[in-house]
Amino acid sequence: MYDLVAIVTHKGASADGGHYIAWVRKDELQPSTAPGESSEEWFKFDDDKVSVVTQDKITGLDGGGEDSTAYILLYRSKRLD
Repeated sequence: MYDLVAIVTHKGASADGGHYIAWVRKDELQPSTAPGESSEEWFKFDDDKVSVVTQDKITGLDGGGEDSTAYILLYRSKRLD
């Protein structure tokens, strides 16, 4: 079992052009939830702009339209007791 903790997305016509954005689950950088619980908020790192987005935005990174497409997904293993 794994938790999704970060995503790198790409927006543009090709890998040689366009724009990359990093998304990191908030509790990875600011632990405020109990162990085993995950945050519904994520940080969006877009050049020098950092904003907080909800998990709904993350689930919409599946491509299509004018928005970013998930390119690299980073996971952390869950502790199984």
